[in-house]
Amino acid sequence: ERFEVFSDALDSFMEGHETSLLRMSAADAVEKIRQQRALSDLTDAEVGFLAHILLEQEFAVSTSDLSLAGLDEGTSFGGPDAVLPDGYDKIAEGLSAGLTILTKAVVDRIEHSSKGVSVTVSGEVLDADFAICAVPLGVLKAGSIAFSPRLPDAKRHAIDALGMGLLDKIYLSFPEPFWDETVHNFGRISNTPDAFAFWPNLFPVTGKPILCALNAGAFALELEELSEEGRRRAAFEALQTMFGRDIPPPAASVSSTWQQDQRTLGSYSFLPVGVEPRARQALAADLNGRVFFAGEATASDYPATVHGAWLSGQRAAHDVIAHVR
Repeated sequence: ERFEVFSDALDSFMEGHETSLLRMSAADAVEKIRQQRALSDLTDAEVGFLAHILLEQEFAVSTSDLSLAGLDEGTSFGGPDAVLPDGYDKIAEGLSAGLTILTKAVVDRIEHSSKGVSVTVSGEVLDADFAICAVPLGVLKAGSIAFSPRLPDAKRHAIDALGMGLLDKIYLSFPEPFWDETVHNFGRISNTPDAFAFWPNLFPVTGKPILCALNAGAFALELEELSEEGRRRAAFEALQTMFGRDIPPPAASVSSTWQQDQRTLGSYSFLPVGVEPRARQALAADLNGRVFFAGEATASDYPATVHGAWLSGQRAAHDVIAHVR
């Protein structure tokens, strides 16, 4: 019910401010909604929790940096959420069957002309008729890959303008469950709404006593500065505020640190205040009909999603085939 109150108030506000969505942050919108007393039935802690769960975790960035237009960007598929118990890497493994895959091969440079493409990989030059560049937006923003000729102004501006968000997870395994095994998700409402607010319970899908915590934005960045032991301790202390001081400590943990990973430099893209969605189209534009771009940041319909990345790859592949013909 509280989720519906927050979502309905936000939808109503956006309908009344359609001409200013690009210029307004999600944080500004929430504050204005509160001033209109549309959320008067919710406590400050509940508003903070809902804004974090529905906005910051969804878009992997603080509401102060997220454009209100970003909430309405593209389209989405219906249906419930799903968990892949064996991990997303099963998708990559299936797609890579029968292909030659180079791992630990760092691309340093991409040269292109109307005649073809040369890619420098760890000092070795590979020549090809076409190339698809599907590196994360964070890598493009860092300039880790040199393009020759340099990228067009429209593409460089799109890379600079779009934001790269951060969403990290920490998984804690326990000797046995101390929580209700049938509950799929736990929420933690506190005075620090961005800290360990959302906890999926993986017992129903794995049969193992595992809890997962999702953290986004600035708090996720703080956690990445800690060691794995430090993150495990911080997550366990948050659990103690939920289930009591006498719960058993986790037997093990594993965390993601997407911002520190030099091959990602973040999790997925978002639309900052003042940036138009068409920046994604500029990012997706090809170079000389030879270098094509894919990845979730280039997906106008499904940005910041796995299926957006998947579909963008199919789009780029079709574009290559069209140029071959």
